[in-house]
Amino acid sequence: LINGATDISPGQYGTGATRECYPVPDNSQGWGRLNVKQSLCPDPPAVSEFADETAALSTGEYRDYYYTVVNNTVPLKVTLVWTDYPGSVLAAKELVNDLDLTVVSPTGASQPFAPNRTDNVEQVFIAAPELGTYRVRVTAHDVPLGPQDYALVVTGGLPDTYISGQVTSTSGAPVQGATITFVWSGGTKRITTNSGGRYISRVGSGTYSVQVSKPGWSFAPRAQMVHVAGTPKDNINFQGSGTPGALTGTISKAIGGVVSYIVESSHPYLNNIDQVYTITAHDAATRIRVHFAEIDLINDGDAVYIQDTDGRVVNTFTGTSNGEDFWSSWVNGSTVNIRLVTNSAGNTAYGFYIDGYETDLIDQGGLSGATVTLTPGNYTAVTGPDGGYSLANVPPGVYTVTPSLMHWKFEPMSRCVDVPAAETAVGVNFQGFPPGTITGEVLAAESTIVSADVQSAHPYDNDIDEMWTIDGGPSATRIRVHFAQIDTEPGFDWVWLLDADENMVESYTGPEFDVWSPWVNGRIAKIELTSDYGNAGWGFAIDKYEIQTVGGGVSGIDINLAPDARTVTTGPDGAFNIPDVSVGNHSVTPASALWNFDPVSAYVIVSAGTSRHVTFYATAAQLSSPAPAKTLADGTQVAFAGLIVSAVYNGCFYAQDRDRVSGIKVISNTRLAVGDVVDITGTLVTECGERCIANATVSTH
Repeated sequence: LINGATDISPGQYGTGATRECYPVPDNSQGWGRLNVKQSLCPDPPAVSEFADETAALSTGEYRDYYYTVVNNTVPLKVTLVWTDYPGSVLAAKELVNDLDLTVVSPTGASQPFAPNRTDNVEQVFIAAPELGTYRVRVTAHDVPLGPQDYALVVTGGLPDTYISGQVTSTSGAPVQGATITFVWSGGTKRITTNSGGRYISRVGSGTYSVQVSKPGWSFAPRAQMVHVAGTPKDNINFQGSGTPGALTGTISKAIGGVVSYIVESSHPYLNNIDQVYTITAHDAATRIRVHFAEIDLINDGDAVYIQDTDGRVVNTFTGTSNGEDFWSSWVNGSTVNIRLVTNSAGNTAYGFYIDGYETDLIDQGGLSGATVTLTPGNYTAVTGPDGGYSLANVPPGVYTVTPSLMHWKFEPMSRCVDVPAAETAVGVNFQGFPPGTITGEVLAAESTIVSADVQSAHPYDNDIDEMWTIDGGPSATRIRVHFAQIDTEPGFDWVWLLDADENMVESYTGPEFDVWSPWVNGRIAKIELTSDYGNAGWGFAIDKYEIQTVGGGVSGIDINLAPDARTVTTGPDGAFNIPDVSVGNHSVTPASALWNFDPVSAYVIVSAGTSRHVTFYATAAQLSSPAPAKTLADGTQVAFAGLIVSAVYNGCFYAQDRDRVSGIKVISNTRLAVGDVVDITGTLVTECGERCIANATVSTH
């Protein structure tokens, strides 16, 4: 990335007295503006070569590289970097291990003119290079805590032709860090293979002896003669073998860390509210903080407080100074409260959006029974009681190590590990995060729609804040309203749906027609209209509302979990339990031909070791035949569409499906005639051993 960075000198103000920056390296711009494309795929005719040198150097040692410039219109840039040993803050010089970069031209000119004794990044830039072969030398000037490995990148007018290939072990695993040496009449050049065992080197026309070596390995062939004449040479491959090695590690159980989780205010929020949103993590967590994707409040008038369960405040946010993408401070315990408090008048703003939380990582000991797989080769081991595992007699090479256990999530998901010849790769460790649980219930709900006439003035006035209350009565456990029409000034005037405690449930602005609101828990729904000083609109009109009386649980409902493709069934009390749910995002969907469900499906985020609970409300679906309804329990509300009256008696009648296959008794005094087509809603009962519909509402076609 440093080698491909773009020099931005002299900056936006030019080269005069107000000049911002000078050529790299410069205190104002460092090594330049990041340019990923130029770093990885420089624009032709420039080409790049990389050397990730794992064969480290000790003090006094050096290594030479040779690069042939065939196009001197392209600048030559050579960059050397290394990860230095940690220095002491009290030392006179922070640099510990000191390497030197020297570039010598075909005519013997050497750069840089003086060594760098300060930095672990060195670069030579030649704007107009000579044609011919440059020697690049890396010297270990002083390496007290070594040996020191490094990386070298060269970009310039290098040849279009190259020699490339791959080095693998007899197991098929790539061989990382093998030395590839090119010997030709003009000298020698060496590079090392990457983690995929691959290498590539830009070379001019000629005949090359391509040789491979690595300590502890033998290769077949040991060298290959390659003739390059205008076209690249691919697949110059080698296969090696070495004394088998081993790999060991541990998988530990953990809970906590970062969890995706959404909590948000209304957008915009209301004036004169004091609303608390709560996030509860795993009860073993000792601290928790939340991540704000965005926060936008009216400065000094409205505020968000981050509190613990005792009401202690750790953060106060107001205005937009914190903006987007930031973390709150830590709160002790496993629960955090987000409290939104707004003033009684004036403007409001967007509010806040939280997209996750984080807790401390809590070690739960070793994970036994997990499978660890090495590929290629599919070598496997199973972790023991302490979470440890080992794999012996593994042919040396680079492997992907992947842990697995049904429904568990691992961090990292896999690791790339170089198993050395005759040695052991140790500390190949993982953390395993346990699955969670989803519980819930399906409750029968009997619905009643009631006509209403609740509306604002048409048009409404400017600068108002009015509220209307709809009471569904003592039997209502949920209520929702139907807006025949809403028409307010978009973005400035709002209709708000609130619960009995005036917590916001939904908001509307602009034109809307024929809209059912979300359900509000309890018997009370409040509608608030707020307007500013500007334009006014028509307002709103509510023509009906629906209440639900929630009864007992509904048994026999299939609960489908996706993407896991698992299904459980509700028990006699309507409850269900889905154990061993993988960490992540899931949808939970009830299914039955006899019932309609609210919500249709629930979106659930499961974090490690936690339990999530969802509730579904079931109302009777409109059936075309009585047969399936007869399997339901007494007291269940049912609905039928298009039944045909087959017999009429005093206080009751019988109705059948259109195929005359199934019928049912309906207790009703409705005046009907045989052959009438009716829709029926009522409650299942049993009288004298006969299934009937009581409390029936009957409408004819």
